[in-house]
Formats: sequence, C-alpha cells, structure tokens
Amino acid sequence: MTTLHEIGGRIGVAIERVDHYQKAVGAARAREELLSTVSHDLRSPLQTILFSLALLEKGAMGAAPHEAGHLARIRRTAGYMQHLLADLIDTAKIEADRFLVDREPGAIAPLIRDVVEMMLPLASRKSIRLETVIDAAAAGAIVLMDRDRMTQVLTNLLGNAVKFTPEHGSIVVHVERGEVDVRLSVHDTGPGIPAEDLGRVFDRFWQARQTAQLGSGLGLFIARGIVLAHGGTIRAESAPGAGSTLHVTLPICPDQDRQGGAEMG
Repeated sequence: MTTLHEIGGRIGVAIERVDHYQKAVGAARAREELLSTVSHDLRSPLQTILFSLALLEKGAMGAAPHEAGHLARIRRTAGYMQHLLADLIDTAKIEADRFLVDREPGAIAPLIRDVVEMMLPLASRKSIRLETVIDAAAAGAIVLMDRDRMTQVLTNLLGNAVKFTPEHGSIVVHVERGEVDVRLSVHDTGPGIPAEDLGRVFDRFWQARQTAQLGSGLGLFIARGIVLAHGGTIRAESAPGAGSTLHVTLPICPDQDRQGGAEMG
C-alpha cells in the first residue's frame, strides 16, 4: 500500500509539473502575441514620425545649430524605440521557443572583420585599442549561419566590451578552429564581473549596476538565444580586476579541410 501511495504521489507531482510547464509555455506565447500586436501598432506611428522627421531635416538644411541638434536628438530617440521594439519581439519569441534563424553556409572571418571595422569608431571615442586575431586555420572556416543575426551577436558583444572598458584600454577578438567548431572570444580590460553576478549576465533585463542606465538589459539574453538557435554555445568568464571574456562556439559545416597558422588583423 505504501508503494502505491508513493507511486500515486509521484504521478501527482509529475502531472503538476506538466501543468506548470504548459502554463509557462502558454504565458510565454501569450506575451509573444501581445508584444507582436503592440509592436505592429507602434510601428505605424513611429514610421510616421521618421517620415516627418526626414521632411523636417530636409527643410532644415542650413538651420541654426540648436535646431539641428533638436532634430538629431529626435532621430536618436526614434532609432532607440525601433531597436527596443525589435528586442522585445525577439525576447518574446526566445521565451516561447519560437525563435528561428535562416542559416546558410558562410565564412565567419570576413563577418568578424566587418563588424570589428564597424565598431572601431565607437572604440576610438574612448581611445580603446580594438584588435582582431584570427588563426589561419579559422580564416577559411565555413559555418551555417544567419549573417544578420550573427552580426547582431557580435555587435552586442563588442558594444558591451566598449561600454565596460575604460579609456585607453583594449579589446581583443580572437578566433580559432576546433575539431568541429569555430571558437570566438571577445576579451576586454574592463573591471570584470563579480562572481555573484557572473551566472546572471545572460538573464533577460539583467544589467550591471554601473551601466544599468545605458540599455534595456536584453542584449546578452538575445545574443544567447541567437547562438543557441545556431547550435552553438556562449558563456562568460571574468574576475574582478581581470576584465571579461565572452566565449562563443559555432559548428563548422561538415567535410571542411583543416588549415594551420595564424593571422593578425
């Protein structure tokens, strides 16, 4: 009889867990649908704002500096709103396990160089040295990737590195090839992440205390969702005073020949 009671209790617990899981999935999908609706409703007036802004900018050529400054602030704010709406939709899809990427074979090294070049002006504003080291074995590595989404991941990792790295610091992007994957790391000379926070850096809406006012706290959460959708991994390594390193791995397309050596960029 005791055994029957134990089995009955375990079945009850299992049913309760399934019920909680179904409710969680349902809630995540409901959030996705709500955010999709809100995003769609907000995009139309936002596009109207941007269109009207373009007309004002066209008519304000040669205007006083303070007027041009007002228009520039409006454009930055509208751009941030567009970015935030896109992040909220991505977050909802990741939570609902309905986030998809369109993967095609592509060389990872040129993409990394393009993103680093795009981020150089941002690093230069703080006199940060931004260096790329691509092992020759990884230079021709082909991965199945959604180029736009991986650009989003790399931009986020480098943007965070610049944000945390003090003036005259350095950031190194290193790429190497493993047996079955490409391994990318972004190391900065920032203050590092306390041990109690290291496990939370990929949580949605989590932000470091010193930069909490500088973003939405969704960037690394979305980056993790994108990397996982590619069949890859992402993790953070850090210690206070020793900077931080974000590690990403992406599977290599099958049947690629191995190469050797190293390349500096």
